[in-house]
Amino acid sequence: MVYGFPLLRLHSCLELGGTFKYSKNVDFINGATDNSGSLTLRPEFTYSYTGSDKLDLQLKAAVSFISGRYALQPALNTNYTRQNYGVNMTNYLPLHFSFHNEFNYIINTGRSNGYNSSIPLWNTWLAKSFLRNDRAELKFGVMDLLDRNTGITRNINQGSIVDERYNVLQRYFLLSFTYSLNNSGLHAKGGPHIDIRTIGD
Repeated sequence: MVYGFPLLRLHSCLELGGTFKYSKNVDFINGATDNSGSLTLRPEFTYSYTGSDKLDLQLKAAVSFISGRYALQPALNTNYTRQNYGVNMTNYLPLHFSFHNEFNYIINTGRSNGYNSSIPLWNTWLAKSFLRNDRAELKFGVMDLLDRNTGITRNINQGSIVDERYNVLQRYFLLSFTYSLNNSGLHAKGGPHIDIRTIGD
């Protein structure tokens, strides 16, 4: 659930929301019934500022609280958290240039030794709009500028809790070209905005 409302005097918008997930399973260990369950609670907020023709700014924060419980194996009971704090900023420059920065800081706690990591992720790119109504855009970016991306996940299964580290694509460079089939073009300001939200932890 997400609830958003404008802050007119600040030329901005505030969104408050959260995710709630609960699952319960019945397992059998040596003929005995084991009730296991997991609970995820994830409050989040987003502040967006669009009151300037030179700058767009978005601040966001989300904290996931995850709990796993086992009736017959209480030693496996677990509580851990995943925090995500982010800043998205776009600067609009002369000559139809724009400079974009996206920074997220992810903090994992409550896991096994070696998996309680703090991961800074910084993506940045420079874009140039051209053609009539800015229908085309050429963009050069660097993904994971700090070269610190790390894949870490935790799976709560029947009678086990598994922390895993998996390979991810770290720092790379990207050159892209976008052309709009819409006559209104790729307007940097005033056009539609698409927000992609990840449900879960």
